[in-house]
Amino acid sequence: MKPTYKTLILAPALLALAACSSDEPAEGQALPEGKYPMEFSLSFAPQTRVAADGMGCTWEDGEQITITVSQNGVEETTTITLDADGKIVSYQPQLYWTSNKPATVTACYTNLDATSTENYTDQSQGLPYVLAGSALAPFGKPVQLTLQHQLAQVRLKISGYRTDTFTGVKFYGYSEYKIADDGVTTGAARGYITMLYDKKLGCYMANVVPGDLTISDGSRLFSFSDVFKTDITYNAKIEAGKVYTFDIASPNPEPNLNGHAAVLMRNGTASTPALYVATCNLGASNPQSMGQYYMWGEIDGHTAGEGYNFSSNCKTENKNLLDLHDLGYISSTSEAKAELLASHDAARRTLGGDWHTPRKEEFEWLKDNCDWTWNASQYGFTIKSRETNNTVFLPNSGHIIGNTHHSDQTCYLGSIPYGTANQYGLYFIPNDSSSLMVTGFRSIGCQIRPVASVSL
Repeated sequence: MKPTYKTLILAPALLALAACSSDEPAEGQALPEGKYPMEFSLSFAPQTRVAADGMGCTWEDGEQITITVSQNGVEETTTITLDADGKIVSYQPQLYWTSNKPATVTACYTNLDATSTENYTDQSQGLPYVLAGSALAPFGKPVQLTLQHQLAQVRLKISGYRTDTFTGVKFYGYSEYKIADDGVTTGAARGYITMLYDKKLGCYMANVVPGDLTISDGSRLFSFSDVFKTDITYNAKIEAGKVYTFDIASPNPEPNLNGHAAVLMRNGTASTPALYVATCNLGASNPQSMGQYYMWGEIDGHTAGEGYNFSSNCKTENKNLLDLHDLGYISSTSEAKAELLASHDAARRTLGGDWHTPRKEEFEWLKDNCDWTWNASQYGFTIKSRETNNTVFLPNSGHIIGNTHHSDQTCYLGSIPYGTANQYGLYFIPNDSSSLMVTGFRSIGCQIRPVASVSL
């Protein structure tokens, strides 16, 4: 697969170095100390400042650039301070011509640390940049100093659902560098560089040291959480000042939600499906509302006050897995594979698409991998995924025994049966996250929180 790329628009910076006297000394003559000041004038059209996306062109008031001047084998530096328009407001210190011979002028502007690679190998919070340029400056005449990007930018676009929720998206490039006055050079070490997600552009990006990216050690060009590696290989050089864009399919393929709202709580991997949780209970109009109550294996829901007797209408109590299979409720007599068939799954029948009543493994993952915070004003738990940082609200809906509603304990219905009277539902006591268990009875009325899971 070949990437697309485009050339960065690199703006020129004009650096005028002029003598302050019209009394020109003879060629090669040493100059009096402190008589001929160097005057620097930078203009940007547009500016070459690299902003948050690595491509911007705005300056902030008070930014500084260090310029190095070499005359007669002696190096001196000055730091110029710019205002918001890119104009010089001060020199620290003022430099003077010491000879009328040409001087070598270099400038390097970067946010990288010369001794640490931390903000280079982890770019998830911001992109690094290196701008540099050099010129031979004749005495008494202006010279143009062009600052050029010394890094290349790699972008990764992922087609699919909620791609911004992926964690640890990385690029396999050079993981070390050296910064010189006139630019950046690379070492031989290769490694994964964590990329930044840009919401405006809808892609992951990293500014990286250019060079030959031929891969010979079996690695892949991109990695997701060190688990999912793309099949992209690349056998070419990337050049400074260019953008290289790659497109791949999402490792979290979009499920068929059939128009119903959902939240991604678990990212997909090669071995674990992505998990999406509905924002409302089955039959509810908003996250805080109660839906209808269902009995395990029955597709018709009931409200708490209508008088329906769940216990006397239960058809699956005192039935083992073989009985349930023979009656057409479940897909297998093995507990590991047994779950409600679509004809007896209220979530599947009502919502369609990839929706279903949660499985044991899905309830256990939510219990063990999320933070459960009691919301007293809305009387339920806010559940925050530690993996995606997304949240859903689960109201304390209680349960119905016979035709009596109880609010002291809540059980959400699951799709996997066990024993002769139980199902792997989600049980909890209000305001007590330590009470969370994956268990429940088949003969009581419970709410259902539908989920959708999609494999890679």
